[in-house]
Amino acid sequence: NKSFDGRKRMGSLNLEALLVFLMFTACVPRSNHPFIEEGQANHTEVLEYLNDVLRSDPDNQKALYQKAKIQADQEEWQSALVTIDRALKIDFANNDYFFLKGKIMAALQYYNESVKAFQRSEVLGNSSHELYKHLSRSYLELGEPKLSREVVNRLLKLDNGDEAHVLAAETLLALSDSSEAIRQFNKALKRNEENKKALTGLKNIYLSQGMVTEAESLLDQLLSIEGDRQDLLLDKIDLLALQDQLDTAKYLLGQMLEYDSSKLVVSKMAELHYQLANFDSTLFYLSKMDTIKETNLLFLQARALDKSRSFTLAEAVYERIVASDSTNEIALNELATLRGKMSYLQRKARERATLDSVRNTPPPVLNRREIVN
Repeated sequence: NKSFDGRKRMGSLNLEALLVFLMFTACVPRSNHPFIEEGQANHTEVLEYLNDVLRSDPDNQKALYQKAKIQADQEEWQSALVTIDRALKIDFANNDYFFLKGKIMAALQYYNESVKAFQRSEVLGNSSHELYKHLSRSYLELGEPKLSREVVNRLLKLDNGDEAHVLAAETLLALSDSSEAIRQFNKALKRNEENKKALTGLKNIYLSQGMVTEAESLLDQLLSIEGDRQDLLLDKIDLLALQDQLDTAKYLLGQMLEYDSSKLVVSKMAELHYQLANFDSTLFYLSKMDTIKETNLLFLQARALDKSRSFTLAEAVYERIVASDSTNEIALNELATLRGKMSYLQRKARERATLDSVRNTPPPVLNRREIVN
């Protein structure tokens, strides 16, 4: 058995050699090592080997660390946590172990614990870009942007790359310093003009400031990098609509509909037709959805029915919104306005009916007496 023979040959190697090999195979395109095939490390086989090592040597901390790394790569976070904790019980002074535990805790959204692990890793000698990046993000998740900024300042002294400046910008945004965030995003783009995080961050700032042209330019750069991303295409359509280029937006969305008939895209088409005052088309696209539960779409349906003079149907939709949220002031106000309009039109219809009745009823015949001389 070829696989068995390979594993047997590996058994003759010590763990130290295996771990060194695993580090280098990530950097080279080809390996003749019998344990790992060309261009890839087979995690399943490596885990089998590590488990064999641990069965004979349960306290082998290096095997535990490598196993935890593989489990983290496979996003088996709970298993990775159990494994790295076993390694830390054996060696409580290894900064690599604490760094890995910090990443695992962050992935599990235990940010207080991730901060503690990253801090311990730093105390033990880790001053890498990756450490400060992860520590800063954990502080941001905890709602501690000032502490995050302190970490970023330490990071920028070590690393002047684009990702460091993106992280600095994100931290500054959390501190509501958009001017400095713009400066940091631009620094990132000078180092890497295709940094998607920097382009996205700048786009969002410009949009929030009403700088639509600048935001669209950045969005176009993102589309040139990832032109098939649905969210970017929909953002482009939204920006066109924001600039009253509704027909162009509708054309692009129509092309998108040819290969994507998801509820999101169909509802966007319904909204565009409403903006174009094509109320029948709005209702047509809304009818293509099996069920409409979202409040924003129910509002769209009720308003389109109102504009189409289907008042009774519009009233029923407003009543659905109010039934699910009796405190929705917008729905209550629009329903009251609709009912007032319906009452007025009914009164006018009765008045017209009365007038028509009078007009269509002939006057009574006069009974004239014959005049006798």
